[in-house]
Amino acid sequence: MARIVLDVADAIARELNLKSFSMTFDAVRCYYPLIDIKKMSDLRVWVVPAESSIAMDTRDSDYRDHLIHVAVQCGRCPFDDTKKLDSLVDMTDEIATYLNRMLVLQSPKTVVIESTLDKAGLWVYDHLLKFQVFTSLINVTARSWTRAN
Repeated sequence: MARIVLDVADAIARELNLKSFSMTFDAVRCYYPLIDIKKMSDLRVWVVPAESSIAMDTRDSDYRDHLIHVAVQCGRCPFDDTKKLDSLVDMTDEIATYLNRMLVLQSPKTVVIESTLDKAGLWVYDHLLKFQVFTSLINVTARSWTRAN
């Protein structure tokens, strides 16, 4: 089960790198973004596998939900630079919209069923205020279907 969530995260990072967005970035799949936030200057997109669960679908099939965190970060963002922050919020929404309903894997068939901006807000307030770093988190849920054992 855990292998599928890693494959989903890899596929999402790969798809993000193939698509052109309003801002240029390289999406990186990792377990934990290792970067000194105080020294961050460019735009970063992190794809982090978070969790995986399994549940009964029908008598002979199961579904597995895989949660992937897609973090968008950009340094040198003064909290009063509305134009830059607006463009980062818009780009974050572009990513979330692009990922929604995406067929991530063919086997097992895995589709993104939900792509939401984190409930904590469109950005992490402390990062912006303390470090002038824009951070936004997209929670991506992908579902795969498999035969029951």
